[in-house]
Amino acid sequence: MVNFVLKNAFIAAQAEKNIIPYEFSPEFESKMGKLIKSQKGMRKLVNTAAKRAACVITAFLIAALSTVFSVDALREPVVEAVQSFFVNVKEYLSGTSADNIADYFSDGVTEIVATNLITSTPKEYKITDTEKITAFTKLLTETHWGEPQHEVKEADFVLYRFEFKNENETVTTLNVCPRYPELYGIVEIISGENRKVYHISERTYLDIVAFTTRKYYLHKSDLPKPSEEKCLMWQREVLANLSETEKQTLCENFKFLHLHIENLLLGSVVTLKEPDSVYWQKLELPENRMFIDPFTGVVSVDNTYHIIIERFDNSISAALDNETKKAIITMKNDFQNAVKNHDLGSIFSVHEVIHDWDYYVINYPISYSVEPPDWGGIDEYFGHLD
Repeated sequence: MVNFVLKNAFIAAQAEKNIIPYEFSPEFESKMGKLIKSQKGMRKLVNTAAKRAACVITAFLIAALSTVFSVDALREPVVEAVQSFFVNVKEYLSGTSADNIADYFSDGVTEIVATNLITSTPKEYKITDTEKITAFTKLLTETHWGEPQHEVKEADFVLYRFEFKNENETVTTLNVCPRYPELYGIVEIISGENRKVYHISERTYLDIVAFTTRKYYLHKSDLPKPSEEKCLMWQREVLANLSETEKQTLCENFKFLHLHIENLLLGSVVTLKEPDSVYWQKLELPENRMFIDPFTGVVSVDNTYHIIIERFDNSISAALDNETKKAIITMKNDFQNAVKNHDLGSIFSVHEVIHDWDYYVINYPISYSVEPPDWGGIDEYFGHLD
């Protein structure tokens, strides 16, 4: 389409104009001959995005002095072509919250190659669209890049790698390292001989990791909350015929079920995004079995999965209402299948159901005797009760 517009624009511009032949001087011809010969082929003149852009800009300036570029249909596509060659990442970062890292980046990025290293086989994603490269660059400006307050060994353990390239040459590497939940993320930047470690906000850390894959939200819904009348009606049905001790047992177990599944998702949203992530093994281990982190070598015991199953079972045993029992059994089965199939999205879906039952039925009105992992969820309703 652009070629068609260019061709017709040239024809239209020259139709009413006689083209006068021009003969260059011998001196000019001699210099041009030497230049072309020294390049050993025209590719060296245009073998990078910056050189191609320079060629187009030069052609643009020369042609702009003639009648040709009085034609809008010709001028506008060429300007757009110049802008689409590369992204000036350094310029975007300068003067923002990321100003102190701007000098590590190039003014001619043509591609970002993202690699997920926490899967059994590293997965590579290529970002070549200039709009997406720009969007990723702007993401880096949404946080302060500060120096860690203490020695950070995590920089040796890279979970995700983002390579900023000019053509086939990597000019800057951004390594995403382990994070401190609810505090900040650790990022390492390498540019030539320079290597620096920074801490960034947890929000930006998660957005960077999620840029090339699906983004999950623990609490995001626009639905209105159910009325107090409805909540109390549902609660009476669920707690009917239970003694005060039995009510307390059901309420406490379900409250902690909700608490543990939220902590699981908040702590694992980065490491469990891919079905073949090595960190699914951590959930599948038998109770009290040690897990050796394949990146850090840290040995730990994490019984979160087994604690959640125990809370499910205790809630099922405490419920007398058959419909309530069936509902909680379904939640438990869905959770187990999600873990079995390494399906993080389905665990988020199970959490939504647990969230609605906890806040708007079993423990209504919401009690803050135990601080929720995410205060942003106390006013959310996902619509699983209507």
